[in-house]
Formats: sequence, structure tokens, C-alpha cells
Amino acid sequence: MIFTIYVLYIVIGITFNVTVGVKLLQMSLGMPTEYRGHTIGLLGNFNQNKTDDFRARGSTESLASNITEKEIFKQFGQTCKYTCQMYICIYVIKIL
Repeated sequence: MIFTIYVLYIVIGITFNVTVGVKLLQMSLGMPTEYRGHTIGLLGNFNQNKTDDFRARGSTESLASNITEKEIFKQFGQTCKYTCQMYICIYVIKIL
């Protein structure tokens, strides 16, 4: 079974899609260009500098480029947790 979660943050114009399939997880993000250089987080910094995308929340330094996926998950991914209680979210789930 494949399903897609689509989140739209209406006020700020950001869309986020997650599609889950068999051994597959795809994510995409749509963001207005005026946010370029003003964002940080799980999907990078949106500043066109790939060397600083893995910067843990609250840190000023990026992770080394030669670390393992497991280390990225622990040292970076886990610091980017959010809950819907932190934001106003609208969810539309399509089951294909």
C-alpha cells in the first residue's frame, strides 16, 4: 500500500508532502523564495550551500560530511522533531 500525507501551512505558503511505499519514503517541500537564507532544519538551510545542511538544532556547526546515516539520524535528525501542537496543521491523506 502507498499513501501520501500532504501538509499545507496556509499562512506562510509552505507545502510538505510525504509518500510512504514499500521500502520507500519520499519527501518534498515547497517554499516561497523569500525564505531563502532564513531557514534551517531537517531538509537543509535553503541557502544553496550543501556543506551546512546537517546542522543540529541549537548548534552553530554542521556535522562532518563523512558520517554514517545512523550518526546523521542521531546527531541531526532527532534534534529536528516537531509536534503538530507547535503549529497549526491541516492534513489531507490520500490512499492510493
